[in-house]
Amino acid sequence: MNTQSYNISYQEELIGSMLLNNDLVKELYLQPKHFIENRYITIVSKMLNMYAQNKVVDPGALVNEFQGDELTQNIILDSMENVTVVSNFYFYQEKLEQQYKVVLMEENLQKYKERNIDYPTLMENLKKIESEFIKNDDSTATMLSPNETFELVTTEANLLEFQTFHFMEEKLRLLKNTINVIAARTSQGKSAFALNLMNDLSKKYKCLYFNMEMTEKEIYQRLVAINCGIPIDSFYNFKKDSKISDGIWKGIEEIHHRKIKIYQGSKSVKALRTILMKESRQEHCVAFIDYIGYVSSNKAYQNDRERIGEVVRDLQTMTKDLNITIFLIAQINREGNDTPTLVNLKDSGELEQTAHCVMMIHNPNKDDLAEQSPIVQILIPKNRNGKLGHIYMQFDKPTQTFRFTNNTNMPK
Repeated sequence: MNTQSYNISYQEELIGSMLLNNDLVKELYLQPKHFIENRYITIVSKMLNMYAQNKVVDPGALVNEFQGDELTQNIILDSMENVTVVSNFYFYQEKLEQQYKVVLMEENLQKYKERNIDYPTLMENLKKIESEFIKNDDSTATMLSPNETFELVTTEANLLEFQTFHFMEEKLRLLKNTINVIAARTSQGKSAFALNLMNDLSKKYKCLYFNMEMTEKEIYQRLVAINCGIPIDSFYNFKKDSKISDGIWKGIEEIHHRKIKIYQGSKSVKALRTILMKESRQEHCVAFIDYIGYVSSNKAYQNDRERIGEVVRDLQTMTKDLNITIFLIAQINREGNDTPTLVNLKDSGELEQTAHCVMMIHNPNKDDLAEQSPIVQILIPKNRNGKLGHIYMQFDKPTQTFRFTNNTNMPK
């Protein structure tokens, strides 16, 4: 393979990042063959084998695997010392993927110039290179048969299935491979509502929660409370009350029986694509992004509205290219206690245009804001596949749990 187009530093950044944070080994969607030179391919292969066997990659043990090969040993040690920022792991992985494709394309073009392959073979090879990193290659358009068309337009197989929140399935009829928005003013419970939905959906689907606002402790406390029904404030009394301790463990066991993954820290839209591409290869994923205002982009924009608009469009493309459904948590750009509308979605008209369904959490009782278990409205001002209106839910703040009440103005 021609190595002139490669930037070696990307590979060393990836290797060093994985050695410093072994959890990143699970986030590597590239294969050893995508690295340059046999040394790097061998290093990555041994790292993957060590992690598969021991769930850890010991730098010392890895260095010992290359006794007598001082150059390779130095590469391993230098890669850890020279890591710029571990959080750039996804960026470097994407850059290495691009370089791999460029090198193979250049090689095939050279073969064509030298008449070693004909034009159809060249085009087929270029197509294979690009599709290697894409889950479903839909480059060949086909016409559905009449029976296939009938089944497509009459079945409900593409609906998200809820286990507890049956109202979501019956009335909202949320579709897979769409973007949906959960919005509210500050401290109205939008993250808690998202966690309740994820907790339900994770009984059937792999669910990813991109937590960009809360601490890791806060998000796990909320998940445990939702599953055990114990107020978070009581967690610190577990040594005095065995029932609390048993309840916490019950909640923890529930979480670990579900298909839930938590990703901490801010992410760029490219990092999100890298993670979502990897996670959705085997099954449908439901991703919650908390919240959209924290998703960054490598491009320069004049204001947040322009940046968020571009991010939303990129995420919308991902729902079609990948096997994912996305829930975006957003702020309502309006203070006070008036009933919010679509125009109040903060920083972006793109959210209003792109969203398949918009759910807004609103407490209509301004004298009830300090209440620990208020009755709130879930407003549905946009819903392409279901009903509009609002429903009432009780939000139990101590346990972060949402429960349906019998009140609703949603059409039957």
